[in-house]
Amino acid sequence: MERRKAFLEGVEIALNGELKLPRELRRELNLNEKELEILKLLCHDSLTDQAIAHRLHISLRAVQNYIQHLKVKLGIDEVEQKDINSRIALCITAIQKKLLSF
Repeated sequence: MERRKAFLEGVEIALNGELKLPRELRRELNLNEKELEILKLLCHDSLTDQAIAHRLHISLRAVQNYIQHLKVKLGIDEVEQKDINSRIALCITAIQKKLLSF
């Protein structure tokens, strides 16, 4: 029943034209291979967006979009992360969720 409620809240938010997901749904999303690769380059190799774009032969804008999607999927909210850089928060969260290891 909780999952249904979270789904309906997500639908309502989407119908209102907002781009955000309830936390319950965010946690259930899986990352695709490209997202995992970008996460690794960002966190392990400490590459900039431009360097990631160059390494993967994709546009800078595509990298920025992937990173934004990663933030949403991993639940990194700008409002909640005022005291820490969102990229660092993204890497910390990825490690905590065992998506990356060092």
